[in-house]
Amino acid sequence: MSDTGTSPTVPLVRVTRAGVQDNLHCGTVVVVDDSGKVLLSFGDPDTLGYIRSAAKPIQAIPVLMSGAPEEFGFDDADIAIICGSHRGGDQQVTQVRSILAKAGLTEQLLQSGAGIRDNCSGKHSGKLSACKHLGYDLASYLDPAHPHQQKILATVAEVCGMEPGEIHVGIDGCGAPIHYIPVRNMALGYARMSRPAEHFDDRTTAAVERIIRAMAANPGDHTGEPEYADALGEVRFISKSGGNGVYCAGVVGKGIGFAMKVADGSSQPLKPVFTEVMRRLGVLSDEEAAVFRDRFWQPVENRRGTVVGEVELLI
Repeated sequence: MSDTGTSPTVPLVRVTRAGVQDNLHCGTVVVVDDSGKVLLSFGDPDTLGYIRSAAKPIQAIPVLMSGAPEEFGFDDADIAIICGSHRGGDQQVTQVRSILAKAGLTEQLLQSGAGIRDNCSGKHSGKLSACKHLGYDLASYLDPAHPHQQKILATVAEVCGMEPGEIHVGIDGCGAPIHYIPVRNMALGYARMSRPAEHFDDRTTAAVERIIRAMAANPGDHTGEPEYADALGEVRFISKSGGNGVYCAGVVGKGIGFAMKVADGSSQPLKPVFTEVMRRLGVLSDEEAAVFRDRFWQPVENRRGTVVGEVELLI
């Protein structure tokens, strides 16, 4: 069930078209418990990568702990889009504008890539609301030295079991700082968030618990995540994808964290690999895994909707 070699990546998924290989996706997959013990791995668990948007639920913790959601009356749909990567449609723009209006902020303050329709504008509205509430400078909220960004760095380090000085900081596609850490620590962060009371103080625990509730209650258009809770009839996962083939998830209440990084940046392997790994661990039954395959693991189709190939697991 695990790769014991030192290769950073291993073949994960083969994409076929008309019965022959069209693409091969390699990557790293790690599952840990909340003590950091590796439960399963493919590739080197210490492979480094930017956590990208999979960090959004972690980055939202300082927003909730700032007091801004209580001060400005944010509801769970607001929290979900702050944690999410939305599709930039009219509904999502309305939601982000609602957050800004509640906080007394203007759309012009957003520095989120392409603006309010950028898929990270929810995250940016949350950052701005925390800065507004705490009296921080708004114009420089994306500067890595800004006090709110420093709180985010400290939070990522704490949640993922690292020291701030160990984390290399880059710039994400939306212009915000983002963090370069081992895939093992991405998984550890989600394992710890899945059982927050075991690892964090009361305020942090309350923030994580609200994030889990909000994301589960507002999937799809708000977070860009699949409706796992709807498919299962319960909140079993906190999950978030990220750019360039990153996916992280925690098994709520179980202290299990999953993380993967696809070497070529493709998103195609994410749900198939996640589904199979959760099935092997017994987190999903065979029947539940079949539901996931039907809903979240799509065959290869052309633009007319005709099935022309398959996604084959290699793990």
